[in-house]
Amino acid sequence: MHELGIAQSIIATVLAEIKTNDYGRVSAIGVRVGELTDIVDDALIFGFEAMTKKTILEGASIQIERVKLLASCCHCHKDFQVEEYSFICPSCQSGEVEIITGQELEISFLEIDD
Repeated sequence: MHELGIAQSIIATVLAEIKTNDYGRVSAIGVRVGELTDIVDDALIFGFEAMTKKTILEGASIQIERVKLLASCCHCHKDFQVEEYSFICPSCQSGEVEIITGQELEISFLEIDD
């Protein structure tokens, strides 16, 4: 379950931000997660909640925004949403594509209480 390691990294990053910027209580953390990461939302939330018990992040929510898997064809230059992990351009049937989005794993926002 790699979600525990990801939750730990998110917590470490947020704690560093709190210290660096002298933030108050964090009530929510936004995370953008691409389809290709294979992260299970419930497992990430569970890991985050378990690892923040009795810390300054206890009670903070983690809000996950899913990022669709999009690709661009290297031949006809059409952008398309990848369905069922089929990396074939629907316009020209080329398999030579570049991933545009869907690999993200990033903190998008912190909601700080005043």
